[in-house]
Formats: sequence, structure tokens, C-alpha cells
Amino acid sequence: MKLLSVLTFVVFIAVEVQADCYFEDYAHLYHLDKAKDDALRDYSEGNLIFYEVANGIGPDRPGFDAKNEEHKCLIYKARNNWVMLWLGGDVRGVCKDFSKSNALAMSYAEIYNKEALKLFKGIGENCLTNSSTSGQ
Repeated sequence: MKLLSVLTFVVFIAVEVQADCYFEDYAHLYHLDKAKDDALRDYSEGNLIFYEVANGIGPDRPGFDAKNEEHKCLIYKARNNWVMLWLGGDVRGVCKDFSKSNALAMSYAEIYNKEALKLFKGIGENCLTNSSTSGQ
């Protein structure tokens, strides 16, 4: 029984580690020269989507300024519409070619997010005024 438990645990860990590096398998779908067009397409379809990269303890959100109030608001407003590009999360070193994959994921996300932020400019302003008056 112990052997079965240990084998199940080992298989589970192996599957989880492999799943954490899925971006390496799909990197060919992310073209830097198409990131702006992808953002425009999503915007024109009415989709508020942003990209984040799981490459450490917390996700990176390239293109966002944490001190910008409108950016903070959009991060909250799009909370259910983030596309996570998995590069091992907090289990660094499990991806085969982390540096190359991380550079592509971060660059794609930054280009896409900056374009989406331009397209959605102003949408976060309502969030700020509504949140301050909602408690009255």
C-alpha cells in the first residue's frame, strides 16, 4: 500500500511539473510581430484580456505600472480575464529552456498588454470613482 501511495505521488509531481512548463510547448503560437494585432482583435471583439507570466513566486504583468491608479483598476477589472503563460511558476529550473521561453513570454505579454492598455484607456477611470462612492 505504501508503494502505491509513493508511486501515485511521484506520478502526480511529474505531471504537475510538466504542466507548469506548458508555454514551451505552445511558444510557437506567440509571435512578437502579431502581439499588437492580437490585442486589437480582442479589443474589437469586446474582450478585456491581459497576459501575465508565471515565472517566479508571483506572476509578472509586463507593461503595467503598479503605481498607476488606472493600471491597478484595470488589473482588478480584468481579474477573470488574464491569460497565464506558465513557465514553471515558483518551481524555477524545471523548464528545459527557461531563459529563451521567459524572454519570449515576457516580450509578447508586454507588447500585447501595452497595446491593450492604449485601447482600453479611460475604462479604468470609472472604476476609481465608482469604488470611492460605492460605500455610501
